[in-house]
Amino acid sequence: MTRDDFEHRLLSLWMTTRMPLPRANLQFVTGVPRPKIGKRHDELVADGVLDVDADDDGEMIWGVRGAARAGKGPEKPEDVKKLADLKAEVGGAAGNAMALVKVAAGGARSLVAAPEGKKSLIASGLLSFFFGPLGWLYAAPLKEAVPAIVVYTLFWIVFSHFALFAPIFTLLHVLFGALGVGYAWRHNQKGERTSILPETKALPPRRP
Repeated sequence: MTRDDFEHRLLSLWMTTRMPLPRANLQFVTGVPRPKIGKRHDELVADGVLDVDADDDGEMIWGVRGAARAGKGPEKPEDVKKLADLKAEVGGAAGNAMALVKVAAGGARSLVAAPEGKKSLIASGLLSFFFGPLGWLYAAPLKEAVPAIVVYTLFWIVFSHFALFAPIFTLLHVLFGALGVGYAWRHNQKGERTSILPETKALPPRRP
């Protein structure tokens, strides 16, 4: 980890968590060896980036000078690490799945061709059924597809290990497939990615 990377990581922990920043906590959360943490700390203190203090046990604790500490957030190192690992797992899973969707979308278009500028209802339905909301990237507005992907990925990470939820996942994928068909139909109707959610009309202004 370079000096700039370490400084950015330290600033991120300072502004998003309430975890104290002694060397042991930073070593656990970042995985950087303790001697390197000491070296980086000394460099940042010398440059005026960090302030240093000691707790009741004599352990050195660092703070970022000129940056406001987070008002709330995880305080224990294990909670901070779990949150970081979860974000990395979600990001990696989403990235891999999106690559698979692109490949599958190309194959689906070759099997179920649609006119230029149109989306195949069959391809959209199949992609959405097999890949869940990731399949919506084929025809749905990104502002609806991306949040659905994040929520579904978190749901899958937490509940996919329980056999009790297997029927629920099956029903969800049937629903995703139906919505994928709906998104493709709306795309072809409007000529662009269009929401299938009901449009909300603004209320008329009240008369005085």
